[in-house]
Amino acid sequence: MQGHKKHHPSAEHHKMMMKDFKKRFVVSTALTIPILLLSPLIQRFLGFTFAFAGDRYVLFALSAIVYFYGGKPFLLGMRDELRKRTPGMMTLIALAITVAFFYSAAVTFGLPGKTFYWELATLIDIMLLGHYIEMRSVLGASRALEELIKLMPTEAHLITPEGIKEVPVSDLRKGDIVLIKPGEKIPSDGIVIEGETSVNEAMLTGDNSKVAKWVAEELNLDGYFAEVLPHQKSMKIKELQEKGSIVAMVGDGINDAPALIQADVGIAIGAGTDVAIESADIVLIKNDPRDVITAIHLARATYRKMVENLAWATGYNALAIPLAAGYSLWLWNLTKPGCRCSANESEYGNSCGKREVSKDLVPS
Repeated sequence: MQGHKKHHPSAEHHKMMMKDFKKRFVVSTALTIPILLLSPLIQRFLGFTFAFAGDRYVLFALSAIVYFYGGKPFLLGMRDELRKRTPGMMTLIALAITVAFFYSAAVTFGLPGKTFYWELATLIDIMLLGHYIEMRSVLGASRALEELIKLMPTEAHLITPEGIKEVPVSDLRKGDIVLIKPGEKIPSDGIVIEGETSVNEAMLTGDNSKVAKWVAEELNLDGYFAEVLPHQKSMKIKELQEKGSIVAMVGDGINDAPALIQADVGIAIGAGTDVAIESADIVLIKNDPRDVITAIHLARATYRKMVENLAWATGYNALAIPLAAGYSLWLWNLTKPGCRCSANESEYGNSCGKREVSKDLVPS
């Protein structure tokens, strides 16, 4: 016999991430309030004035905290995505807040132009809130495991030379013999050595190899594993992940839950058990495994659109910001004291030149 092991570190990891996003959201939102009050555009929009000596440096300092503290998850996410050469949502967010912050900082310390501090802060706040909500939904996987654990017995009837003893399931070792009474849940994987009974098929696992080959061929799969035990499912997924593969798992049974959670993408059959559905990222409503192909096509189309948005955002910022900076510099030079000219650039040079010529023509 081999006892069940209760261990799921990713649940604690997701809880920590959820708490971290929540803390960063609260701090960033609190700092966003004075950022909004100090922003000239917001003041003009709401019709009030709030200014003091050095206010732009205070605005810069508050925004810097929001950028580096609130934006840290997105900056680290961009680093990881670029290392894997798979730019995604984190890269898109990080690029937007980085351009906004450093351009605004340059304006604060002398570059002509307008700052984007309040836009930067509110964007970070919204993204932190969104990821916090996402982490809460991911915790559904841990709740699924808790339900799975509830279905598993905590004690077993161990047969010893001295008689039957009640022992914790975790104390069972390979080779132990246990007694299963009518109506009880089976505490461990094993082989029936005496007696006979009927078992709820929902607790069984391991598809027949011939059937599995029937399914693999229909879905155009390169390979398949059949007749595997519950703990072997998650182990097989780990083996594939260690080889660098991105793994999707399709399941419908109670004992599929750990494997669904271990996989990069868990896919549950709509008619499956509640535990399997709660553990999965995707649920196939039509109960047809062939819909996995549709899900893959949808995911690829979504990612392609995300990359397109990233490319457009990069191109826009690369073109628009230098243009805005150049226009602001030209406007600043135009309004310098010493020469009052037309706002049109061509008229600026002509009008000044005409004044100098007319001055030379005046007799002394």
